[in-house]
Amino acid sequence: MSQKCESQDDHKYWHIAEAEAPLLISTDKELENASAIVSKALLVGIDCEWPPRDTGHRPTSTVLQLACWEPSQGLVVLVLDLLALDATATSKVLRSLFSDTNILKVGYSFKSDVFALDMALKSSEIGASVAIIEPIIDIASLHGHLYQQLHCPGVHSCGEGGGLSGVVNANLGHPLDKSQQCSDWGARPLTAEQLRYAASDAACLVALLSYFMHCWHQRQEELDENIEKIPVENSTMNSINLIKLCQTKLDVAAKDWGERWELTGRNQYQGRKKIQRTGGLFQHDLVYDPLSPPLKGKKMKNKKTAMLEFSAFPQTVPWMDSEKEIISTPLFLADVMLQGLARQLRLWGFNAEAVECVSKTERHIVHRQLVERAEIEGRVILTRDAIFMRRNLSDQAYFVKTENKRGQLEEIVEIFRLPVMQTALLSRCARCNGEFGETPVPANQLTAEEHGIPVGVLERVNEFWVCLGCKKAYWQGSMYERAMERLGEALQSLTVTGGGGKNTDLEPRLRLT
Repeated sequence: MSQKCESQDDHKYWHIAEAEAPLLISTDKELENASAIVSKALLVGIDCEWPPRDTGHRPTSTVLQLACWEPSQGLVVLVLDLLALDATATSKVLRSLFSDTNILKVGYSFKSDVFALDMALKSSEIGASVAIIEPIIDIASLHGHLYQQLHCPGVHSCGEGGGLSGVVNANLGHPLDKSQQCSDWGARPLTAEQLRYAASDAACLVALLSYFMHCWHQRQEELDENIEKIPVENSTMNSINLIKLCQTKLDVAAKDWGERWELTGRNQYQGRKKIQRTGGLFQHDLVYDPLSPPLKGKKMKNKKTAMLEFSAFPQTVPWMDSEKEIISTPLFLADVMLQGLARQLRLWGFNAEAVECVSKTERHIVHRQLVERAEIEGRVILTRDAIFMRRNLSDQAYFVKTENKRGQLEEIVEIFRLPVMQTALLSRCARCNGEFGETPVPANQLTAEEHGIPVGVLERVNEFWVCLGCKKAYWQGSMYERAMERLGEALQSLTVTGGGGKNTDLEPRLRLT
């Protein structure tokens, strides 16, 4: 069943075998037949494609790939042309697939695909087709769980290449051919090269899960022999590779690793939908495995290597479009190592929350707080926690490379191209990130105990700015001019847009200490 190589590229890249060539689905009748294939599958690898320069703020899927595996029929890859198919009919097929607990779904960094599908099928008469996905395994999270946390023998790092192609190369022997990744997925007809690329992207998810299951069961059986990569003849995917798949092992994988994803209503912060993840790896991958060697026993190469390793821009920034242009209020969430940076961002008027400090033994609690809160509120996580980054728990995280607070502020402003506005200085509470009232509050309306004001200050200062969150009061004290001088010096090194905004007629009003 393996494919004979037709070019030198076939030796270089991982791809499906000729006998498993994809089926293009573009008519109602073909969709009906495809639905029958999907309903019988035990395992389905899912991937989407969309034009590289989508006109909207978020990508809209134009092609959907389903790699369906079942013991009697083997692997069948379906490529659905979403531009040609009726949205309502397609939604019915997907709703049935996503909610069928007997079919294990597999994706890679699947959140972006879910949102792209939701955008593509929003005209469906039956509503959201991707409301619930259960069980679903995200290969990106699973790979990080097995390699970084459990140090599972046979599971290899994706190295500098990263991404799905890097994981495939490290564990299946060859990278994916990504030459068609940025092709025009909105043009029709789809080319043979596009179909092959799309099919391989979905099929490799099935092969990766099969291989990771093999490694996991070897580990569980505590075998001493070295685990070799699954043989791949001529760099193709052969159904023989999946011979180790069976109903029992898939049931175990679904139980241990499968999550329940629910696409809920609108996020109150960003007006966008959000995904609530429960069970499976989202529950377990935040806790260390007692059988694994402790992570602290693995020495980091050096700080420079760590900074290079995590230098990538976040895969998802909820308040930016695909061109990295800011489309809504920038929102940040700093971890316990960057409390100072959060305070600096607040002083400059940026919305920066921070998690509470906890002991090292509760690190997994901090990680859970970061991921869940960032998802719900549409924030970008700012961290210097190398363990958190290596676990690949969130695609909304940025590793801050600079060590000092001043340099960290400049780094964030530059990386995210934040507009530093003069009128926004000192417009947020430095302690809790809350906003101030529209006008100052007279001294006779405040109490020293409730608002944390020294009695002597309350007697000589006429008005205060009160935080609407923590109720702390601020005033222009003896250190005000010095603080404003420091901010003025820092302002010269940052981009100043100035003007505009509702506070253009107000002076900065926070007394810094």
